[in-house]
Amino acid sequence: MTDSDKYFVDTNVLLYATIEPLWYYKEANNVLLQYENLYFSKQVILEYINNLTSNKIIQNIEYNEIFKSIREFNNIINLIDESFYSIEELFTHLLKFKIKGRHVFDLKIYLDMKSNNISKIITANEDDFKIFDDIEIINPFQ
Repeated sequence: MTDSDKYFVDTNVLLYATIEPLWYYKEANNVLLQYENLYFSKQVILEYINNLTSNKIIQNIEYNEIFKSIREFNNIINLIDESFYSIEELFTHLLKFKIKGRHVFDLKIYLDMKSNNISKIITANEDDFKIFDDIEIINPFQ
């Protein structure tokens, strides 16, 4: 396996794959079945939990259901190491890319990807990552 064969899975893919009434349920599940060497982070897991428990997407989901889904995802998606870069690297990239507001979380995903030699992200949110010109954005929902 080469580094170019590794794919980072963004939160929206997991959400679409979980909730059948959502627009891209079938497409998201196909992504999880078709691609090999998938990776995600604890941040993505927390964003997933946040979205499901905020009652904006689905009402009254139980934590046991959420945990079951995360465990199922973790059977096919590898959890990356999130400790490879320093605070100074974070500061450098914040300034380099002029990151502000909620985009700090996109920067964290980018840095996690780079420190784990992952150069491709699967996401519906292309705009969140287009500033990072050395990664490939794959949007299977277009």
